[in-house]
Formats: sequence, structure tokens, C-alpha cells
Amino acid sequence: MRSECVLHAGPPKSGSSSIQLFLREARDRLAENDVFVPAFNSGVGTGHDDLVCEILDLPIRPKLRGAYESFQVDLLRRRPRVVLISSERLARYLRQPLLATRLFSQIRSLGFEPRVLFYVRPQPLLLNCSYSQQVKTFHYSGGFPEFVSKARGDLVSRCGRLWWLELESRYNVEVIPRPFGIADFNLIGDFIEATGLPISESERYERRLNESVGPFAIEVARSSLRRISRSLTVMQAMQATLELKRLLTEGAVLDLQPYSGLTLGLIRNIEEAYRDENELFSVKAWGCSYEDLFPRFQELKYEPNDYQFTGVPPDRIDLLSEFVTRVFSRLEEILRDPAYQDRSSWNDVQARHRPTRGPARRGELMLGARSK
Repeated sequence: MRSECVLHAGPPKSGSSSIQLFLREARDRLAENDVFVPAFNSGVGTGHDDLVCEILDLPIRPKLRGAYESFQVDLLRRRPRVVLISSERLARYLRQPLLATRLFSQIRSLGFEPRVLFYVRPQPLLLNCSYSQQVKTFHYSGGFPEFVSKARGDLVSRCGRLWWLELESRYNVEVIPRPFGIADFNLIGDFIEATGLPISESERYERRLNESVGPFAIEVARSSLRRISRSLTVMQAMQATLELKRLLTEGAVLDLQPYSGLTLGLIRNIEEAYRDENELFSVKAWGCSYEDLFPRFQELKYEPNDYQFTGVPPDRIDLLSEFVTRVFSRLEEILRDPAYQDRSSWNDVQARHRPTRGPARRGELMLGARSK
């Protein structure tokens, strides 16, 4: 029986951080059952991004190099039945024929048959979460309707799904689409079932890592970034995000509800934009209607709490002004700090994911030599 490599490809805002934490915590237990989860070189939330980038010869931060070489050494030593790699970047890279071909070719050359697993979440929730993530990490300062409007100009690349199914015929790989439940959804239990992992007691691993931010935090980040006349580097944005979290924690400022920019009008517009593709995808992937999979979402009523729609609550006007001033002050300090100004590809939001071409690395040649 041929060994397999399960590629968990996200996509973003579909529970990847929770799955990656589960893989970290259950790594030793899975190894006992002949399932190998490569080491995580970066912080929580990045998954196997470094490993995937090195396999594909994409730009990577210098100090994070070496994941692929270590991966190959571990494979030769362990010779597992199953390898499990988790990276949200796969959702972007697999859409590019050159990168997809290279990835599947590399995995097969290592003696494993690739399988692609991803989760499907209703687009209104996906866009709402994506917007919140972009704002709280200081990558975007526009309003939510503007964000949705821009996404509509590039619908397929942001939330389109039919291309996933085309991977099967184009690259002869198994594709495993899973519906991401709306409520009372045991993500880890579903992941274990979908991958056939020899492990139980999924409840002990079930947790959420990405802390939901509310309308206050979103407005602080959004208003602060709007005062800056240029985009931030990766390191600058990371530091700004940490500062925002620190200031909110120190000030004990809590939002009772997670951010929502969804109005009924926006929900209808987003659903209508994706209706035909969602229906076609559901029939092809699961043999049923899209609304059969997400019936509860159709019934849920969403009330936006974005201050752009509701206005700032009177009891938070002064507090909001204070926090915007404090965060902006820290942003200015971060922008002046030369340690965060490096414009190398790894620190450039636009350039660090750009494909590069080059000769095979020694790590690739090494595996071929050792396996003979």
C-alpha cells in the first residue's frame, strides 16, 4: 500500500489555527501510530508555511531555512505510512499550475501519494472574518463594504471553489472538501474523521486560537492606520498588532461580541454573487444542494456592530479617541525603528510570496542519493 501525504490547505479563516494546534499537541501520539507531522519551525498560526515555501523554492526568511532538509532526514529515519502537512498558503499556491505541479511532483518523488483536504465556509462569514483579520493586523484600513466590493472584483481568487475540484483531473490527486459547520461544529473531530487519523478523544483538543476582536478594537486599528500615509512592512505590522493587543489587555478593554460588518443587504449581495458557483460546487463535491449543507446559516439573522454603521457608543467616544492616539503614537515609533524597515522580500507583504525559479537545492539531491 502506497504511503500518503495529506495536505491540509485551509483555506484562511476556516479553523486552520485550531487544526495546527491539535497537530502540535498530538504530534507524538500520532507518531506512535505511524503518522508523521513535520516539526513546526514558526509560531502558532503559521503551520508548515516554511516547509511548503522551501519545497517550492519560494522566498523565506533566512533564519527559518532548513525545514525541508530536516523534513527529508526525518522521512528517511521514520519511513511513516502517513505524512500530514498543514499550511493555509497551499490555498494560494495550488492555484498556480507551476507551483502545484512542482509540489505534487516533489511529494511523489519522496514516495508519497498526495491528498488535498480543505474546508468550505459560507462566503459572508469568510469575508467578515477576512476583513477583521486584515484590519486587526494593520494590513487594511478601509471599510467593510469597500472590502467586499473589492473582493467582488476578484471573486474566484478570493472565495471561488470550483478550481479545487479541478485539481483531481489535472494532477491526479484526491481532493477532500469538508463543510465548515456554522454552530456546534467539532472541527477537530471532523478533521480526524476526514483524514482517518488513528486517534480519538477529539474533544480534548477542540479549541479556538484566533481571538475574536470586537468593533472597538477594529475601529482603533482602522483609525490608527488611516493616519499613516504608507503601507507597513511585515515586521512593522506584526509589532503594531502586538502593541494593539497589549494596550487593549492593559486597559482591560473588552468587546462583548466579535466584530460583524454584515448587514442583511451585504449578505444577500454576497450570496447572490456566489449562488450559482456554490450550488454547482455542492452538487459536484457532495451530491446535494448548498442550502442542504448550510441550512442554519440561511436562517440566522446578523446585526452589524461596526461603528461605521452603528456609530460609536457614547460611553466609548473618549476611550476610543484615547486608544487611537496611543496606538498611532506607537505606530510612529515602530515606523522610525530601523529594525523593522528592512525591505527584503521576506519582509515585503507583496514580494515575499512571489514565485522564484532556481536550481534544485542540495536537500533535494541529498534525498535522491540516500534513497538509492
